[in-house]
Amino acid sequence: MSELKRRLKEMVERINQSPNLLDIVKEWIDGYDGKTIGFKMPNEALYIVFGRGEVRMVEGEPASFDLMLVSEEKNLVEGVFKDPTRMRQYLKDGTVTIWGNLHELLKFAEIAIKSTQTDK
Repeated sequence: MSELKRRLKEMVERINQSPNLLDIVKEWIDGYDGKTIGFKMPNEALYIVFGRGEVRMVEGEPASFDLMLVSEEKNLVEGVFKDPTRMRQYLKDGTVTIWGNLHELLKFAEIAIKSTQTDK
């Protein structure tokens, strides 16, 4: 299992176990059926569906998405999980490309960071 897939799976599990994080997701998707955040790498694609009351990870490319992050796996792991402050530089220099809405990245990053904190 790739590191990104493992980390996303762990994040999804933590979100689904946390009423506070699920409330943040519910507030984020307000007025919509959900949000889809994708990750496209040279050899793999994954996406997360944030729905009302449940978050799930799916292998493959989504039919549609709110945001797709495109890069090498190591850059996505670094920019999302290890050092989120680097994502800005990755976007600026083209190491990571965004397809879709940048604003969705901001809320996704907030949820991802909060999911790693112990006081969810």
